[in-house]
Formats: sequence, C-alpha cells, structure tokens
Amino acid sequence: MSSNSNKNIYIAFISSILIFQNAYATVNITDIKDVKPQDPEVGVYQDVINSKAISLDTRGNFRPNQLINRAAFLKAALTYSGFTPSSSFNFYTGYSDVSEEIWFAPFVKKALEIRALSNRPGDNFYPDQNISRQDALLLAMSIYGIPTPPAKPTASDLYKDIRINHPLVSVYASAYSHGIYFEKDQQYFYPSKLLTRGEAADLLFKIKMASGDNTVNTPKPTTVTVSFPDQGSEDLLQNEKFGILEDAWQKIHTQFVYTDKINENKMLYGAISGMVDALGDQYSTFRAPNSQGQSYIYVPENYEGIGAVIEMIDNNYTVQTTINNSPASRAGLKTHDIISTLGGQSVKDLSLEQVLSLIKGKAGTILNLTILRNGQTLSFNIVREKINIESIHQEVLPNNINYLRIDQFTENTAAEFDKDLTAIKASGSKKLIIDLRNNPGGYLTSTQEILGHFITLDQVEFYTEDKDKARTPFVSTGKADLKDYRVVVLINEGSASASEITAGALQDYKLAYIIGTKSFG
Repeated sequence: MSSNSNKNIYIAFISSILIFQNAYATVNITDIKDVKPQDPEVGVYQDVINSKAISLDTRGNFRPNQLINRAAFLKAALTYSGFTPSSSFNFYTGYSDVSEEIWFAPFVKKALEIRALSNRPGDNFYPDQNISRQDALLLAMSIYGIPTPPAKPTASDLYKDIRINHPLVSVYASAYSHGIYFEKDQQYFYPSKLLTRGEAADLLFKIKMASGDNTVNTPKPTTVTVSFPDQGSEDLLQNEKFGILEDAWQKIHTQFVYTDKINENKMLYGAISGMVDALGDQYSTFRAPNSQGQSYIYVPENYEGIGAVIEMIDNNYTVQTTINNSPASRAGLKTHDIISTLGGQSVKDLSLEQVLSLIKGKAGTILNLTILRNGQTLSFNIVREKINIESIHQEVLPNNINYLRIDQFTENTAAEFDKDLTAIKASGSKKLIIDLRNNPGGYLTSTQEILGHFITLDQVEFYTEDKDKARTPFVSTGKADLKDYRVVVLINEGSASASEITAGALQDYKLAYIIGTKSFG
C-alpha cells in the first residue's frame, strides 16, 4: 500500500466477488447471513471465520458491529496466527480473574509465554471488558512480531490523530507503514475507540498480511483512490492542552507522597467522568467498569435491589419503569416518579452512579426513599430482593390466544423468543398478544432479530442516526414467519427504547395494532 500526506490515500480492498481457495474453508460468502455478498469486507470475514478465529452465531450472523471483549479478541488473534491450545492441565496465569479451567486461560497463558502480555500475580486481566483499538493493535502486533522502524518517525509517517511525542509513536509508525487501518477512516486511527467484531477481523487480516504470512488466501487486491474532506477539529492527542493532563499524571506519580493511595484506574475514570460532566448534558454519563471488568449493562439481568429503572430527566432522577413483580412495583412506585431522597440523603447533587449504588444493596435490607408525584411527597420503605428478570414469559390465554410478555431486551431475548415460537406455532392459532408494558428496552440486536420474524428479509426495520445525521439501517435478517399473524402489542408509559422501536416498526408496517397508553418517549 502506498500513501501520501495529502487528502488522497491508496487503499487495497478485497473484491466483493472473491471466493477464497482455502481447501479447509467451510463457510462461503453467502453463508454469512447479516453481511451482504457485495460488502467489501465479506472476504475478510470469511477468512477469519474459516480460520476459527471468530465464529458465526447459531443463526449464521457475524455481527460485525458488535463490540468484542479482551478474552474473545485474544483468542481470535492467537487462533488466526495458527495457535491451537494443548490439553495441558496447568493453565495458571497469575491473573486473579482467570481461573485455570476457564476457556480462554490457554490463550492468556500463551500470550504470557510469548510476552505479548505481562503481569504480576494478583493482577486482573479483565476478560469481559471491551478492548480498545490501541490495546488490540499492541496485542496483535506483538503476537505477529511486527517490527517497529529503527529511525525516529516524522509526522508524515503517522496517522493524523497520533502526535509525534506519543509514547507509542514507533508502534503507530509501524502500523501506518504496513497499511493497518480501518476502512472508514484510513488516515485516522482513533486509539481509544472500542473495537467491534468486524474491525477485529479487519485488523487481524491486515496484521497477518503485514507479517508476511502467506496462508491468507486472497486474490490480488485492487487499488483505488479515496479522497477525505478536512476534519475541521483535532483529536484529543493533538490538542495543545493535552500536555496539561500528561503533566498532572506525571506529577502525581513522581511527587505525591502517599503512593499507596494512587489508583490509576480511579484516576482515569475520574478524568473521563469529568470530561463527560463538562458537557452539561443530563443524558450523557460515564459508567466505569465494575471490579470484574464488565461494562455496565442498561438493565442488569440479575442483581440485588428494588427492581426500578432510573433515568435522569429534566435534571431529576426519575423512575422510568419498574420490573414486573419486583419490590418497587409491589410497593407502588410508578413511571415518572421523581426521586427526592434515598436513605434520608438528598439526591440533588449525586451522580447517576451514586444514585444507583444507593438503590442497590444486599437482599433483605430496607431502602427508605421519598418521591415526588403530581406535587405530592410520598415515602416508601422497600425491602431489597434478588432481582431475577424473566426476559420472556409465554402462555396460551382463553380462546386460544397466544400471549408473550417481553420484560426487557437482553442479549439472550431473541434466542428465548425462538424457543417460545415452538409452543406458539404448535397451538395452531395465529392470534398473538405481545406485551411490552414496563419494558425499559435493551439490546438493539435482539430487537432486530425479533422483528425479523415479522418483517420480510432485507427490509429496513429501523434506523439509528449519528451526530452528522448519517443513518445506519438495521435490516431484517429473518424469514418473516409471523407476518400473517394477527398481532396486538400492549404498551404503557413504562415502555421505552427498544420496546418503542419494536412497537413502532410493527405499526408502521401495518403488522400489529398498538393498544395502551402513551409510551415513555
């Protein structure tokens, strides 16, 4: 690949009609259900899948836009390099969150052996934490042995968002010289951006090519020229005030007396939280990963608390909905109740994270809270319980009417929906009620898959829109096997987010009647 410092960059891409000649290939381009055959990346995905580095799900979907975590990426990088775990019984790694018997332990141990990772006993690996582009690049380049240039790089040797005094400048110069980029932004790397499954495949493919490994079976790439408009703004690393942040970090490590009190994770999360707070936007908040490295999930599926979903609305902490049969719902909390105090403490100056931590607590303990409802102040004493959320409940009502209640859209809801379809279809009735009352939403991927049972293949189900008003369509990947059913969807003021999308899409396609009250949004 050749490039210059102007707006033009020459990129290589795999022809959408290529078919790999790998004798061991088991997946064809047309087998990948959620990627169109003409997608320029489909050949890359096919090679990664056939190498057993990243797998299709049970429906044949690759899910290129889904984030990938550290454990999954490490497994993908090593597997793609040709590593196969042995049957050795000793996979002790020293990481406190990597047990010897867990599936990714052999990969962690291998990475430690080849010094792609380093640790001290008791350190955390954070396997469930989503991995950034920078961390993925460092890991993969180390695994594949991509060398760094001996000479000091210049600005023309780097991506536009990497400054010349970046501590990893040589790594980025090496990556840039080898054409390791992401298709939509070849001149920028965006190191802190979280990596998706599709980007992981692209990154590993390019790094493997750069390493000189000729086991990647591709036809000769086609070279094209792409023009980029001026960006109009600088990345954080280019900002002239970024040095202040670096200086503060250095001074804390070199001059702060109580070194045992330095917690780098808390410092980083505090800095990020401060940046987000500075936006002054009530709907934007930063949630740090928990001690297990797992990112905050919109509605936790199993936890101890009262079973209420809280959101900041008009600068007030407001009950969005209550989980069915939860302590909050039995006590009488309602959608749009404004929380005033928790345990006698005003929530006015608390962050959303602090409010949530006060609401959660050990099962059996009592939460005292006051709320404002229609100008009245009401007090509640609610006993916390372990909240086990039933994603879907299915039954057959009188007159042979199928009833399906979806309490939230979790990562597994679509699979549970498929299981319940067996009973629904066996009933012989095409009358179906879908109850989305008090459903706070959740994963759009689950929403997309469920709508695929009603909306014809490749029809647009819904769009997401970014800050530049660019739309990303979510299209049906299903068989529309329920499109002839007579469907009623129940909603109320607690139906939000993904549940509103589901109801709206079915209504717009005239596939269902909507009954109930105005939804949350």
